Amino acid sequence: MTVVEIQASLGDLADRLKRVSSIASIRGDGVAQFLHVICNERAAEVSLAGEGWWVEFWGSLDEDAQPERESTLNSIAEVELALLDYFFADRSKGLPAQC
Repeated sequence: MTVVEIQASLGDLADRLKRVSSIASIRGDGVAQFLHVICNERAAEVSLAGEGWWVEFWGSLDEDAQPERESTLNSIAEVELALLDYFFADRSKGLPAQC
């Protein structure tokens, strides 16, 4: 995937997530670009990983927090669904299975 394709994929996802999140911003440069999202006091980061997308999920906004879970997903559509499930999951029931 080229830098332009990475930018386009992350940019399109950021635009869709901005409707429901407090932050959806692209950080980094070149092939190391990633999407940082904050929603409902949770955070996630999305970056390219080989042929898929690597997603880290944080249940806390603390700077010292460790990810609750990491996943590699095949498409941006899968990433979007996983993020929405994670951000809007009922915390009393734990993490959604697809995260």
